[in-house]
Amino acid sequence: MGSIGNDPIADKGTFIVPIFDGEPHSDPFTRPYGAPPKPKASGSVTVPLVDFRNQVFNAAAGGDYRQDEAFMRSHGFTAVKHTSSIKDIEGFRDGETMKNVYYGEIEDLVKRVTGCKDVFINSSTCRGGAPPTNLDETRAFKHGMLTKDQQAEVDMKKTFHRPGPPLQPIRMPHCDSTALGGRQTVRSMNEEVTQLAEKAGILAAEEDISGRASLQADRKGDRQAFEEQYNGNAVGKLGPRYAAFSIWRPMKTVTRDPLAMTPWSHASNRADFVVEPYDNRVPGYKGDWKKEFAMLKIRPEAAEDKSEKDLKFFYISNMEPDEVLFVKLFDTAGLGSNASEEVGCLHGSPDLGDVAYGESRESVEVRLKKQQKVDSE
Repeated sequence: MGSIGNDPIADKGTFIVPIFDGEPHSDPFTRPYGAPPKPKASGSVTVPLVDFRNQVFNAAAGGDYRQDEAFMRSHGFTAVKHTSSIKDIEGFRDGETMKNVYYGEIEDLVKRVTGCKDVFINSSTCRGGAPPTNLDETRAFKHGMLTKDQQAEVDMKKTFHRPGPPLQPIRMPHCDSTALGGRQTVRSMNEEVTQLAEKAGILAAEEDISGRASLQADRKGDRQAFEEQYNGNAVGKLGPRYAAFSIWRPMKTVTRDPLAMTPWSHASNRADFVVEPYDNRVPGYKGDWKKEFAMLKIRPEAAEDKSEKDLKFFYISNMEPDEVLFVKLFDTAGLGSNASEEVGCLHGSPDLGDVAYGESRESVEVRLKKQQKVDSE
């Protein structure tokens, strides 16, 4: 265990991870919005935590973010300095303040860090309180869902803010969109997103692959072959580029339940684990549709062994409100063999054990899509 000043730094954390059984998932249309398939069993899994504070924050707020963006290319996430004009927690809980002030700040920040042309904000959410302390899989999944009252309060087909009661931190590592989920999103989530995708040449490029290679962009069975066609990594050519992010900010210093990430490629190449895609039911401008997410699962034989597992997660120790995480859900630049970028990451909130102290953390996250036509890189 290390420390900064008198503040202890965690070098391990514990997640709740479903046990992989290989069985088909339930029909997402039989579940509420945002509700993953219920696992039969879960396990408590301890993994190494790496504090990557000293590898980022290379620019002052509003400065040159290129070094921090380079870290994201290799890891699927990064952290930057950014000071919001919203100075109190209640401002982040107020929907009008978020839409009139914070969304504009985040759009500008995302453009500065990534160099993208268009940003579309899907939603924003406040989180706080203590995660569940047991392994009951029903509670473990439900604490990340919208309640019926929350669903009634928002039009989920448009950009919306969920101010509270704050959703709890999520103990289970997951990703809120695969690249396939992204291709489904640009077709079904919001009419403005579809129009932006058409304007950027995304839909035309994907339709060209469909016609030329007889592959469907949003068909699961065509996933790998389609993604190999999308980029010409061998010659440095990319298809029209788009990505999805969660932009995560603490409302106060985080001394427990931080957000931790692991690169997608690291998780998918560990023998003890499976990165398993699953479908969720999502509302859209043409009606409800299926979007592909993913969760981290542990193999049964590995779950029986209670020793620390060899899958590193990364976090920022004692994170402050002027420090912002870029959590990449997927990036088309990471598709295909020999891609130069990490496609994305999985994320969750680990239990730090005895190292944790202080009040429950409170955070605000903004989910967004960004796109930019890129001919070469």
